[in-house]
Formats: sequence, C-alpha cells, structure tokens
Amino acid sequence: MPIQSDNTLKAWFERLDRPTQAQFWDLIDSKWNKNDLIPIAKIDGLTDILNQLGAVAPSFNSAVDVEKLIPADSVLAMVLIVPQAGTDVTINIGTTNGGAEISEVEILVSYADPQPIVLNRYFKIETTIYITGITSLCKFKLIYK
Repeated sequence: MPIQSDNTLKAWFERLDRPTQAQFWDLIDSKWNKNDLIPIAKIDGLTDILNQLGAVAPSFNSAVDVEKLIPADSVLAMVLIVPQAGTDVTINIGTTNGGAEISEVEILVSYADPQPIVLNRYFKIETTIYITGITSLCKFKLIYK
C-alpha cells in the first residue's frame, strides 16, 4: 500500500466520511508503530548528531575500580552505564582515585537499559578518569569529543 500524506489521511476521516478498506490500510501503512524499528536514515539530522559525538571508547565490563585516559583538549560528553538487570549500582567518577569530583551516581534496581550520565566536562590536558566504588558488575562506555 502506498504511504499517504497527513492531509490526504485527514480528508478520508472528515466528519460523516467512511474510508474504504484500502484507505484504512494506507493509514496503517503510513504511520510508524511504536514497536517498529525506525531506520537511522529516516530520522532527520540523526547522522549529523552521531557524527558530532566524536570518539567512543570501547566499552568495558567491570565490578572493580577502573581508570581511563581522556585525551588532551577533549570533552567527556557522557558515560553510558549498563547495569545487570535486578542490581543496584553506585559509582563515583573522578579525577582522583576514589574521588567523585566529576559525578557520583546511583542507579536503582531493575534497570537493564543503558543509563546515560551526561557530564560535558572539558579537559585541557590529558587526564586520567577514575571510575570507583562500583557496587556490582556493569558495562561502561565513555563518549568524548
């Protein structure tokens, strides 16, 4: 069935009008279902936004303290945390081992979806970031530009 414009679809459903079965099917085919996967190319500007994110460090799993090097003249945009389902997670993000100068985060039980921690911190010089106080196994991904 062809995809129809919003104005065409509205015209079929004006007061006292009865759309045909084909028109109703066109309505269904013309809209995204909340369970449909939307292709990246269909979302205006998404490719540009993704390109602006810059470097994405490889993800890593950890239940113990870790340290990562952030290059000079970079912005640490965010840290994505993916906890194991059914576990609470508490972490500190700092520039000193055990510190929470950048962020202190608690993610409550039952989250298994990625939890973005938006930081937008600029580092003029190469800096080591410490992720400490991790209370349960989770996956991390640092995004910087």
